[in-house]
Amino acid sequence: MKIHFFTLFLLFYGFQLFGQNKQTTTITTRESKDTGIIAQLAKGNENSNSDFHDEIGINFTRFLDEAIDFGGNETTLSPYLFTYKRLNQSGDGFRMGAGFDFSRSKGDISGNFFDDEAKSASSSLDLRIGNEHQRKITDRWSYYYGFDGLIGYSVLDVKSSNAKITNSSMYGGIGPVMGAQFMFNERVGLFTEASFYLVQSFLNEKIEFTSSFEEDEKSKSNATNLSFQIPTNIYLFFKF
Repeated sequence: MKIHFFTLFLLFYGFQLFGQNKQTTTITTRESKDTGIIAQLAKGNENSNSDFHDEIGINFTRFLDEAIDFGGNETTLSPYLFTYKRLNQSGDGFRMGAGFDFSRSKGDISGNFFDDEAKSASSSLDLRIGNEHQRKITDRWSYYYGFDGLIGYSVLDVKSSNAKITNSSMYGGIGPVMGAQFMFNERVGLFTEASFYLVQSFLNEKIEFTSSFEEDEKSKSNATNLSFQIPTNIYLFFKF
């Protein structure tokens, strides 16, 4: 009788151990699966981010003009001082550019509406956004093409003791672009590009006289023109 009780006790204890081992195995297997899923998601996210790269550029032309004498001929600067591109592994993606300018001056400009020394201040802001497609020629050389939309605003104030003139303009445009790019190494390179834009401009002029005997004048106009930028501007860019 004691043997039967002892045998039953061993069987019961064995089943308990077996159940605990099975539960532990199930939990361990589930945790392993969860860890594997998290690792796959992290890897997928990493691969997704690595499918794209960024390029940040700055217009290097002004520095080159100051460092190298081109025989007195100044290069026409592009209004876009900074550029940014985000491209996938195929070389297709997004591009944008931005530029701004501000200046002040004074001098004797007697005549027209002014009879003494005048002060002037000008400012401008230019933006463009578009798409780009880069294609490799060699390991270091590549070409690209794309299409831009652009917008900009500028204002010029000229003031003397007897009058003030304010000229402001806003423009928008679209057009294709094509360029060439050279890589010094995997991270640093140069590029230059040509663009052909159709631009619509809206101009406003206001003349205010200090004398009460003369009436202020206002005028508005608009113009449509084609703007062609030859590839004379050099951009230094960094690839991330």
